[in-house]
Amino acid sequence: MELRAPRGTFNLASIGPREMILRDPCEIDAGSHAEIVLFVDGEEFRWRVFLPQGAVPFSPEVYFQPQGVMVRTKSQDKPTGLHFSA
Repeated sequence: MELRAPRGTFNLASIGPREMILRDPCEIDAGSHAEIVLFVDGEEFRWRVFLPQGAVPFSPEVYFQPQGVMVRTKSQDKPTGLHFSA
C-alpha cells in the first residue's frame, strides 16, 4: 500500500475508511490531492483522495476525503500515478 502525493510516494502501514497510517511520518501540504494505491494478488487498485489537513512529520496519521471510488487498473494500462503542474 502506498500514498502517491505531490511530494512523493509514501508507504502505508494501514488504511481505514477516512484515515491512513504512514509507515514513516512525512510532510504533505494541507489541501493536497493524492492517490492511495493498493496491490492485491498482482493487481493494482487506485483511489483518489483529498488531504484537507495534509500530513505532518511528527504524526503518522493522515485524514482523507475519498474522491470517487476505488478502481482496478487494467493490465494494459500504463502506471500513471498523479501528474502535478508546477
